[in-house]
Amino acid sequence: MSSLYYRLGFYLFPFEKVYPNKLNRTHDFKKGYTLCNALNLYDFDYELRNIVLRYIQKIEISFKTKIIYLCSLHYKDDPCWYIKYKNVDSYFIQRIKNNYDEKFKVHSPIGIHHIKYPKHDYVPAWKLIEYFTFGDALLLFNSLKEEKLKVAISQSLNVRWFTVLGNYLTRIVTIRNICSHNNILFDHRFEKSIKNGPAITINNDNQFKLYSGIRLINYLHNQLPFVEQDKLLLDVTELIEAIKNEDEKLVDILCDFVNV
Repeated sequence: MSSLYYRLGFYLFPFEKVYPNKLNRTHDFKKGYTLCNALNLYDFDYELRNIVLRYIQKIEISFKTKIIYLCSLHYKDDPCWYIKYKNVDSYFIQRIKNNYDEKFKVHSPIGIHHIKYPKHDYVPAWKLIEYFTFGDALLLFNSLKEEKLKVAISQSLNVRWFTVLGNYLTRIVTIRNICSHNNILFDHRFEKSIKNGPAITINNDNQFKLYSGIRLINYLHNQLPFVEQDKLLLDVTELIEAIKNEDEKLVDILCDFVNV
């Protein structure tokens, strides 16, 4: 019960008199707000996480597929290119070696490969990377030593500079982790700035805000084949309109956080 109350406190905070000062909270509501407003904000955040995560998952699959295809094509004579120091930074290789144990091999295609080829220390990249988390795939991308590969992967997603794509994906992985762990999303602010790029023009007002992160997701999703353009923005707008009809008082709270 105490943990539930603590979680609800994150949704009570925007309606309190001391907001945004988190010190010496009195928990007194501003005039005109009630517990129902906080519960509606809780529901909004739940729906927002579900919407955003659907689009992130598509980007994750596409990103891993592009790494597998472009790198494996480049290193076509070495199916285990990801474990070679001449190709990938040592910190990534050490991470693979630390985690490539019997528990990891329970993944069916990987386990079957080692049964069939018991002398192989590792499976080909196209079998392994499918089981990477989004964060692991991003770590591999950042640790590639061949810059032209990073450029090719970036440009396949219509981002000219690989440093910009890395910046975008770092913010998206952060949002993905928030959604996957059911943490609070609606008022998230990034610790480091989003870079200027094709997804959004950054200024002092928007460089750390959640809605900028949503625009990154929307842009990269737009680069995937056979998708409806700007569908994420449409879905978020529809969610805000639904909340507006349900609880008009939430609109002022949400405009600063999800200004898509």
